[in-house]
Amino acid sequence: MTTPTDNYLSLVPADKTSLTDDERIENIVPLPPPEHLIRFFPIQGTPAEKLIADTSCGYGCVALLPEGAKGFTTIELKSNFLGTAREGAIYCRATPVHLGRTTQVWDAVVTIEGTEKKIALFRCTQMVLWPK
Repeated sequence: MTTPTDNYLSLVPADKTSLTDDERIENIVPLPPPEHLIRFFPIQGTPAEKLIADTSCGYGCVALLPEGAKGFTTIELKSNFLGTAREGAIYCRATPVHLGRTTQVWDAVVTIEGTEKKIALFRCTQMVLWPK
């Protein structure tokens, strides 16, 4: 059984994740969310929406870390849930707003795959970690 402390990145299939030429991360996750996510988050859809948005921004941050950086940590995140999807798949596009030496800011928009219906908006700020 998966618990909230397990590595959630394994829940988002990496073969469905891509970095576009314009430095955006695109990700697709099938629905419904896995039962073990629903058990810990009572509103259907919300955990999957946050999961795909956070993961997409994290993948983007890793892909675009400055040379020599050793990683990143999230220092702020904000999410707005506008709706939910109960079948099919959700699609996320994460876009860098700021790519600095010490921080990165990412925006993600989650939609129902094949539509333009926005179901979640997400912004996160990542602190770039450097070796001591």
